[in-house]
Amino acid sequence: MSAPARTIALATATALVTGPGRFMGVTARETAAAAATVSLYDNTSGSGTLVATIALAASSSQSPFFPEDGVYFVNGLYCVITGTVVGSVFIG
Repeated sequence: MSAPARTIALATATALVTGPGRFMGVTARETAAAAATVSLYDNTSGSGTLVATIALAASSSQSPFFPEDGVYFVNGLYCVITGTVVGSVFIG
């Protein structure tokens, strides 16, 4: 059995994690009544391998989770947000 996941608050243009880990899921809510996106990259900057993208309609939320061991990333987990979003990622 894998170790429990920990939460890290979403923040735009931020390396949420450096080094390898497991992306287990995300919860995100759009707060400005306009469409938004959350893009997560396996990198320490906003480029490279895209791990996940969450598109949010105005005033909506999503909470996709990945079963079992999640999605492995090697370099880190970098977050890019367009629009206004609150939420957390779950890292194993």
